[in-house]
Amino acid sequence: MSNKISSPQPLGPISVGNVVSAALRIYRDRFSVYYKQAFIANLWAIVPFYGWAKFFAISGLLSRLAYQEALASPETVSEARRNINPRLCTFLEAPILVGLTVALTMIIVAIPAGIIVSIINTFDSPVFNFISILLMGLWFISSYIWIFSRISLSEVPIAVENNNSATEVISRSWELTKSSVGRIMWIFSIAFLITLPITAIAIALNLFLQFNLPESIYPLVNLILSLTVNPLTLPIWQTIKGVTYYDLRSRKEGIDLESGES
Repeated sequence: MSNKISSPQPLGPISVGNVVSAALRIYRDRFSVYYKQAFIANLWAIVPFYGWAKFFAISGLLSRLAYQEALASPETVSEARRNINPRLCTFLEAPILVGLTVALTMIIVAIPAGIIVSIINTFDSPVFNFISILLMGLWFISSYIWIFSRISLSEVPIAVENNNSATEVISRSWELTKSSVGRIMWIFSIAFLITLPITAIAIALNLFLQFNLPESIYPLVNLILSLTVNPLTLPIWQTIKGVTYYDLRSRKEGIDLESGES
């Protein structure tokens, strides 16, 4: 398969819808390459620690490939891997730090939410109880989406720039997503809706197999199902992240359309 992209020029700043459509076009044109890498990533995910690092590194590789496609400077997998492999430790450290950051944020969010719910519940009213549960749910969901939008691109700078520490890449994501949270929320919401049917079918099939296969066979079949389905959705998210990262750099740093440098 050719490694050239259909567009001879960088995409430049693009709309929310076009970020997703550009990412899906890249994925469609490189489906066999991206699916193979995602399949390998999911195999590595079975292995603790080193395998997890490889999983996140290959995820970053997918984002780098999409980023370079958007930049009209496509790379082969082997070319991209030369930039990815030296940063293997960072690919493991960054998601751990991201997870800790999200967890700490949600704990902080829970404190005022708990106080407010306790006050409302003193009225001992079913209506007030329902309202308190609804408000708490909305508060948690909006808080999670906000923090996720700010640091969810953390693996991309590891793959495409020279940021070598977990704190640096989280800071980089935080910097680029500033004032763009709403835009990123829309992009990720669309990505979620795109992957939802695949995920729903996989869950339904998994439940069917769980209730219709012998217990001795089900774990193996479930593993095969996961290794088959997960590689379909991982490239969608990673290509969208790669194109989103390119778009944010185009808008905020004015990437030079010829050299690809700020």
